Amino acid sequence: MNYGDFKPGIVFFLFLTFSSVEGQDFEAFLDGRAKHTLGISGTFNPRFVLERSPGLPVDIIYRRFNTQNQAFRARIGGVYRKVSEESGVFYDREWNSSLGMGLGYEWHHTINNRFSWFYGAELGLTYYWLDRDQARPFTYLSKPWIQNKFSTIRTFELVLNGLGGVNFQLNRKFYLTLEQSISLSSQNYKSSDEGNLVPVGFSNEDNISSPGIGTLSFSHISIFFQTSLGIHFKF
Repeated sequence: MNYGDFKPGIVFFLFLTFSSVEGQDFEAFLDGRAKHTLGISGTFNPRFVLERSPGLPVDIIYRRFNTQNQAFRARIGGVYRKVSEESGVFYDREWNSSLGMGLGYEWHHTINNRFSWFYGAELGLTYYWLDRDQARPFTYLSKPWIQNKFSTIRTFELVLNGLGGVNFQLNRKFYLTLEQSISLSSQNYKSSDEGNLVPVGFSNEDNISSPGIGTLSFSHISIFFQTSLGIHFKF
């Protein structure tokens, strides 16, 4: 067997098939007995596509059903991304991460013994940081130089999410969730850059050091959409 051809989709298909035949006496999704759920979701945010080192944020979500169709939710998650490109004396290294959490409330409605749909709202906080270290080719006074640059970005984000989605019950204990959210984000953004020019070959001739330090701080509000797919356990 070539394990490289063993795709995640096959695992999902086998799991879904097993769940379908595991028991035929399915109860309604919200039967009033399971008060808690715990799951893990992968979130796709279109903003990540534009980043140099895209990643898939992962959230752990806990729900506690106060009534048969109303639930309190708590979320914590984040992502860590690292990318490095090197060519001789030149390089470009980046560390890019985020950590977020949120609290919210949901309303669930049963469609049939397999499906339910829900909507709700969540208030959350996210901390984002990026460090980037670069050595790039640069031409100054018609001579080749190495431009060293180190950049940092720090963002503190307050997020209000409106969310809705569909649950699909696999069996009595497990279900899948497809969730779509629209987020209103208020960000405090701070970045800094510092660097210098080094002559190629490190010759002392015409050695001109050009250190530079710059900082930028601002706040802004944005709206974005994101989609998540997760699997959850009822207990």
